[in-house]
Amino acid sequence: MISRKRAGEITEKFKSRKVLVVGDLMVDRYVAGTVNRISPEAPVPVVHVTEEKILPGGAANVALNIRSLGGKASVAGILGKDDTALELEKILKARGITTDGVVKGEGIRTTVKTRVLAGRQQVVLTMTG
Repeated sequence: MISRKRAGEITEKFKSRKVLVVGDLMVDRYVAGTVNRISPEAPVPVVHVTEEKILPGGAANVALNIRSLGGKASVAGILGKDDTALELEKILKARGITTDGVVKGEGIRTTVKTRVLAGRQQVVLTMTG
């Protein structure tokens, strides 16, 4: 186990580092709500949606973590030429992450991982892209 002092020394070094994160850039979408009944069409909960949020996922999330430790993060990866890609780039740039290494491909859809939550329970996970 690492001591608190040693962990502090390591994380302090992040402030002077530039890190390139190469990988799957995606969006994590959370759809949250409540369940009051089961569907008559199939034995599944009917989720009344009360909140939705979009966060950077995959390699984009790793870049956010590096940034939160004080490092300078850049991402490289492939996104689609779609609204999801534009939204992800906007979020990353707003948080100080460089996106110069992002390539947008024709015919490619940006990956979106959607989690539907009912209370604290995840009821379904979908992935597109």
